[in-house]
Amino acid sequence: MRSKWNTTLDLGLLSVAVKTFAARDFGGAQLHQYHEGCGGEVGRQAYCKTCGAQPEWSAIVKGAAREDGEVVLVTDDELDEIRGEATGYEILKFVPAEQISPLILDGGDYLEPDVKRGKGAAKAYVLLRDALIESDRVGVVRYTHRGVSHIAVLRVHHDHKTLVLQNMVWSDQLRAPQFEILDKPVTIAPKEAKLARELVESMLGDFNHADYVDEYAASVNELIDDKAAGVVPEPSVSGKDTDDDPADVSDLLAKLEASVKAREDQATAKTRHPSKARRRKTA
Repeated sequence: MRSKWNTTLDLGLLSVAVKTFAARDFGGAQLHQYHEGCGGEVGRQAYCKTCGAQPEWSAIVKGAAREDGEVVLVTDDELDEIRGEATGYEILKFVPAEQISPLILDGGDYLEPDVKRGKGAAKAYVLLRDALIESDRVGVVRYTHRGVSHIAVLRVHHDHKTLVLQNMVWSDQLRAPQFEILDKPVTIAPKEAKLARELVESMLGDFNHADYVDEYAASVNELIDDKAAGVVPEPSVSGKDTDDDPADVSDLLAKLEASVKAREDQATAKTRHPSKARRRKTA
C-alpha cells in the first residue's frame, strides 16, 4: 500500500513526520459503459449545453454561475494565485469527541510515523497517541494540500495503535434541519412509549463492521463471474406468497406490539435451533 502524502503532524514545537494512507477502499462492483455492438468501452465526450459543440479540452475553462444568471469565467493562473501553499497537519486544540458530530465527518486516512524522515518520529507518534487516549480527547487539525484548505479531526483508531485523520466539512457546508412538523407537540400514550422501549431493548447488541457486507456488489461480481464462465443466469421469480404476508395492522400501538412479538419469536427460535440461526447468519 503506497502512501498518498508524506508530511508532518505539528503540535507546538513537537513535529512528527508521518505518512498518510487512505483508510477507504472504494472497490465494490466496478461497472463501466460499453458499446453493445462491438464491446468497446464508451468514453465521456464533453459537450456544450448551449451550442451543442464538442470543444477541445484546451478550450474548456472553469467558472461559476451567479444568482443573477451571469457566468463568470476564471483562469488556472488566477486560481493558482489564491491557492495556499502546502502545510503539515497543524493541531489547533483538543476537544471532547462527543462535540464532533458524525454529520460533519468525511473520508479518513491512517497516519504512520515516517522514521526515514525523522528518527524520533515513532516515539513522538506514540507520545501523542497515548496522550489522546489518556485525555479522552480528539485533536482539531488544519492543513492545506494541493492548494485546498482542510479542517480535520485527529483521533485514535479502535486498535489503540494507529492515529486516524478524518476530514470535516466546513460549517457553511452543513445544512441546518428545518422541519416545521417537529416543532408541533405530539401526544405519546404511556403504553406506546413502553412498547417502543421494549422493541429497542429487544434489538440491543454490539456493532461489528465485518457483519455487514455489500450484497449488491457481491451479487454483481458473482453475475459477472458466472457470465464469463458461460453460466446463463436464471430469471428471478417476482411476487411473493400471500400466505407469508404479515398481519394487517392499522395503528401504531398494534404495530409496536407485533414488532415486539416478532423479536421475541426470533429469540425463541434461535434458542431452540442455534445451528439454524448460525447458518442463516452466514448465508
